[in-house]
Amino acid sequence: MNDRSKSQIIFIIILFISYQSILSQALLQFSSHNSILPSSGLQCIAIDSSNTVWVGGPDAAYRYHWLTEWVRIDSVLDLENETVAVTDIEVTPNGSIWLGKYKTTNIHEGERLYLKENEDWMGMPFDFGLTVPIRIHIENDSLIYLTLQNYWNNLIFYDEIGIIKNGEFARFRPDTVFGINSVIPYSSDTLMVTNWRGVSFCVGDTSVVHNPPFEEYANTQPTLNKVGKRIFVYNEQLFEFKENEYISFPKVDSLLLEDSSIITCMTVESDSIIWLGTNKGGLIKYYNNLVYQELTVYNEIMDIAIYYENFGSWSAKWKCFITTDGCYFMNEYIHIDVEEDIDSHQPYVFSLKHNYPNPFNPNTKINYSIPSQSFVTLKVFDVLGRELRTLINKEQPLGNYEVEFNASGLTSGIYFYRIQAGQFVDTKKMLLVK
Repeated sequence: MNDRSKSQIIFIIILFISYQSILSQALLQFSSHNSILPSSGLQCIAIDSSNTVWVGGPDAAYRYHWLTEWVRIDSVLDLENETVAVTDIEVTPNGSIWLGKYKTTNIHEGERLYLKENEDWMGMPFDFGLTVPIRIHIENDSLIYLTLQNYWNNLIFYDEIGIIKNGEFARFRPDTVFGINSVIPYSSDTLMVTNWRGVSFCVGDTSVVHNPPFEEYANTQPTLNKVGKRIFVYNEQLFEFKENEYISFPKVDSLLLEDSSIITCMTVESDSIIWLGTNKGGLIKYYNNLVYQELTVYNEIMDIAIYYENFGSWSAKWKCFITTDGCYFMNEYIHIDVEEDIDSHQPYVFSLKHNYPNPFNPNTKINYSIPSQSFVTLKVFDVLGRELRTLINKEQPLGNYEVEFNASGLTSGIYFYRIQAGQFVDTKKMLLVK
């Protein structure tokens, strides 16, 4: 046996040991601590036909393939010297990749949608006006639907719907619909649209509000997801829209209610298996009318995908999901001790959570996180912007915090709570019902 053959055998052995070591892990985590991924702002994830993982971040897109390094692809998309964010990434049945982006400066200049076919990325010269594609729905290889939000001074009355059919682009604004969150085709001539009014059905630019079981102007907008011919709608609850009815999932709803979680993303593994991510870091599996909370990470789960890997006679099916600050690969068939495998106690990003319960009377809890020592103010305002209460006004070390707000003395209605910690500012809405 010559030296070259020996080297090849050694390489194969090392590769085999490395692969088996990875397969034996319950959870793989990639973050700014062990990869080139940014420390915050991850938004979306998709997996193409070659099993390459694509992640959209606050500054670029990133790709990863098994047993390789993460690669930043800003130069491929002509993103150098721009401040950008990737809004969504989706893959067509034939393997093409669509990517939406917007600039955080000079928002409405340059391409905002890209298409990757084979090895080449191409900026699409579509006229988006004052809008930005924030959600992409792939119906088939030649029919794409876009949720177009107006980022010009938050003109939510001017959100639009975009349609790409056989390479031709058109956009329109339905009447009586504003604050569009998602859009999917319901039939050949009708679209379902979620917005601040709940769920609407649109034929051309004419829309009809169809709310049950959603309330107009609710605290959380519902989101649509279409997988094959199945249509799902979710926020604080999960529904399947079937034969003009909303079919509920009571066991999922009960689990969400335990800690007032909100569904933020979902994917369908098979006819009987659905995966859900929540705003409180919960990864939920629905299987044949049984519900399992597989694990809980600290930050909100933004998107989920399923990754299949085969290596000879060994194979693995990983659930890939992203939080704002990391990408995770989970093997559900290996026990996970979250407290050992994830540092779920030390925050890496500023965040303000939705209060719970919500609606409330008269007490509710507000959680927030600060990744470094900061002077923190947390205040409550009414709908006219008048300051009502100061809950926090002091220097605090890094950590995760919970504050209880007592609304005794206030009337029923909508209120806002606002946090400022260093340069971080965020505001959320809560509803007091007496």
